[in-house]
Amino acid sequence: MIFSLKNIEKIKLYILFLLIFIFILIMLVVIIKKNESVTAYSSTLQKNIVNMESISLRYIIDNNTYFNLFSDRADSNLMDKSINLQNLTAYYKQMDTNVTVNADNGVYELERIIKAYGNLHGSMNEILFNAGQYGIFEYDYKSGKGSIKNGVTASHGSNDISAARVIFDTNNNFILFEDNVTVDYSTNKGINIDK
Repeated sequence: MIFSLKNIEKIKLYILFLLIFIFILIMLVVIIKKNESVTAYSSTLQKNIVNMESISLRYIIDNNTYFNLFSDRADSNLMDKSINLQNLTAYYKQMDTNVTVNADNGVYELERIIKAYGNLHGSMNEILFNAGQYGIFEYDYKSGKGSIKNGVTASHGSNDISAARVIFDTNNNFILFEDNVTVDYSTNKGINIDK
């Protein structure tokens, strides 16, 4: 007979070893997962708010266009599809257009608009910009239109342009400086001329 008492005892022993092995494997997975940097979050579903720590978001628009967002803290409102951000860095890439924004605070709205403010600085291709503590950056990366308000200085090489407001369109490759515009342009900056 195949199922003798000895064989049944062996089968029980194999099952016991298998269960112990599965238990040890599960415990290892739990221990490893606790040690990994897992994004912490909490949720207040009654208010439709999800709070997250240290987020990374990537939105791919097409083969040549994407948007990356990094933030130390984010509070996502599920009803109005917005994310309030703290200490953020946003990257937008479309073919030859590269936009980088760093700020203390911001809002990501409707899967297409980024607003950033507080110690605002960044770059658009080779142009660096700094709008400081009161600057406000708004950019709709689907339309390519945006603005920087409350004073901004744009620098390219040794040249600076300052204005109260900058309006730009990355799809049509233009930047418009408005209100109280000053230009610091020098072909000799950084050049030492011996007499």
